[in-house]
Amino acid sequence: QSISNLQALEQLQLNSNKFTTIPESISSLQSLKELYMNNNKITNILDSIKNLKMLKVLSLYNNNIAFLPKDIGNLSNLQKLDLWDNQLTSLPKSVFKLHSLQTLDLSTNHLKELPTEISSLSALIELKINNNELNSLPESFSELQNLITLELENNKWTGEWADIAKKDIPTILKLCRKLNGMYVFISHAWLDQNKYQIINLNDFLEQECLKRENNLNFNIIHDVIICEEDVVDDIWNFMTEFVPKSHILLFIATKNSIASEACRYELFLANKFDLEILPIKGDDLNWDELSKIELADRNLQYQGNLDLSNPKERFEFGKPNLFKSLSDYLIKHESQIKKSRKSYELEIEDTKKNIISIINSDEFRELIKLNFESFKSAFQELSNEQISNLDYFCKIGEIINK
Repeated sequence: QSISNLQALEQLQLNSNKFTTIPESISSLQSLKELYMNNNKITNILDSIKNLKMLKVLSLYNNNIAFLPKDIGNLSNLQKLDLWDNQLTSLPKSVFKLHSLQTLDLSTNHLKELPTEISSLSALIELKINNNELNSLPESFSELQNLITLELENNKWTGEWADIAKKDIPTILKLCRKLNGMYVFISHAWLDQNKYQIINLNDFLEQECLKRENNLNFNIIHDVIICEEDVVDDIWNFMTEFVPKSHILLFIATKNSIASEACRYELFLANKFDLEILPIKGDDLNWDELSKIELADRNLQYQGNLDLSNPKERFEFGKPNLFKSLSDYLIKHESQIKKSRKSYELEIEDTKKNIISIINSDEFRELIKLNFESFKSAFQELSNEQISNLDYFCKIGEIINK
């Protein structure tokens, strides 16, 4: 208790002891600027730590802390937070209210992701998140423009993120923007590919669709998907897999594409999975004709601006053409397109969770017992390719409804 009387104390070191928490009495030290309690057995931090308004350094490495208090964001003067070698699995949003924070060490924990709010730590110059369980970084990470030191080694980076820890900081920030960028699916008739220079469109989107942020140019496109370039197997399976994964579908609208069964299927998938469809009109049909196919009114809002009917308007580099109009549209609506896609993905995730909850319920298990033969018969038909996947699920639904 006597420690609470040291009201002028500015630095306190209690390293290498057996503390299991930060003593309540410390929270009354109104002048304290630096607190070191490393190499202890601390499992939690009391909410009362929020009272240390003058604190600039909080060092708690090599403890057993599993979570941070929700009010840690009240430490408005905190410049250094050292939490390496603890048991953290996530971070409260309040951490990202520490706007004075310059050094953050979260290495050797169990973090699986970084929240998008990390961009709020704009003063950060040193960040260590090595030895965690991260497999990617959020797009907002690209806004940490003051970083000088960044350690990312020994995480669970996968796919395009596999070599991220080997890159320099400017490259990492650009990759965070690009790898979280939009997937664009180009739907067109094969017969129109040369006439409208579709490959040039592909190259432009992958290389030149740039948005300037924080004095850097970022490409807002992650990948462009085009059947003739990317398909390696059955085209129908390719479309079924990649259209739903896209953020937006660019439809080169011509008489050939309207008559194309493949293009119509791509439009069907885009509508089914709530993708925005951006039509680019060719020179052999009118805008009115597009209303006859799978294009909702919301997909025609940009009509008249993306029109290939003018011979001068082609996807050619170095000439006045549609590239700028298309780029302006995608940059302007990027956030909205991504937000719409994210909302759909969250709905799907919620549906999956609900289905899993139902499957794990006692009622469903009882239902399986009572209708085991019917479930078995339907599965056998599916295995023998007597019915399609859709017919199988319809049968399962009928059994459940009984």
